[in-house]
Amino acid sequence: MAITAREAAFLALDTYFLEGVFIEESLERFKNQLSQSDFGLAYELASGVIRQKRALEKTAARYASLPKKRKEKILLYMALYQQLYLDRIPDFAVGNEMVQLAKKHASALFAKFLNAFLRNQKCVLDPTPSYTDYFITTLEATYDEAQKILELGNKKPPLFARDRKEMKMVPFERYVESDRYYFQNPTQFLLYSHLKGDFKPKRIVDLAASPGGKTLLLHDFFPEATLYANDISEKRVALIKENCKKYGFTATLSTYDALDFVADAPFDLVVLDAPCTNSGCLYKCPEARWRLTEESVAAHAALQKKLLEKACTLGKTVWYSTCSILPAENQDVVAPYNPITQLTILPNDDGLEGGFAAVIQT
Repeated sequence: MAITAREAAFLALDTYFLEGVFIEESLERFKNQLSQSDFGLAYELASGVIRQKRALEKTAARYASLPKKRKEKILLYMALYQQLYLDRIPDFAVGNEMVQLAKKHASALFAKFLNAFLRNQKCVLDPTPSYTDYFITTLEATYDEAQKILELGNKKPPLFARDRKEMKMVPFERYVESDRYYFQNPTQFLLYSHLKGDFKPKRIVDLAASPGGKTLLLHDFFPEATLYANDISEKRVALIKENCKKYGFTATLSTYDALDFVADAPFDLVVLDAPCTNSGCLYKCPEARWRLTEESVAAHAALQKKLLEKACTLGKTVWYSTCSILPAENQDVVAPYNPITQLTILPNDDGLEGGFAAVIQT
């Protein structure tokens, strides 16, 4: 029997809550079984439930006792998400298929409860922001724009591409399939443009380069420079290799843990786009927001400090960047090195993601 979009979403969510497998990865197994539109629905539904998990839980609790079993919770949250967020889907269509899924994956008793819940309740969404308390509190203590940032974390921004010939960002509708354009959000381009100045390095290493967009940007900034691109796994380096081939530039590739990277001579420029919590672009990865805890941020910061210390041994100028907007991962990490310039970009209505970058002279 062919799988439906809703069942694929359910199975991906069940795998996520049971094993922690990301939705995008889990849904890959169904890609050949679903039409493009059904695959899109499955992803929107599964990622939306994760993104809005806290709001859905609080909303459901207003109207009924929450089920204790994992699969029953997932089915209830899926049904609520469709009612509250996907206006284009009629309620009867939501109810019919969700009740059938409940019979198949839970029990007849729960299916009866779900059917009654969907028929008898017109739920009003609980206004609680669907993020960790730690992230909400930290944002409110750091930025006047905290509420706007929380709102934007649930909205997909407009699409952009970088025009490599004119070195500027253009709206996606002007993008055509060509090596002249590279699909990306403007934030990285703006951050690295700020760092660039009139610097003209001859030898550059990108320590955490996958998938290769940043290495391509470095090539476009400094076309005469010799590029080295490193990442921790063969799978990640393969993505860089694909970008090199597609966009016609050359880089010496390596597969090291950045902490173990070996250089035969100092670099003029060391670029470290450090692993982070992704707090500046939470719309991209719905799972990331639930890792925004004090412990997780501290662990990221500890690794970032080690990586930056390593980067500073490889050359005289280091560009440090993240896609985080948390000071613990940004200003606090670079402060001991007295950066000569630094810039934070916050998510905004123009479609920018959040991010941070700084220049350090060793």
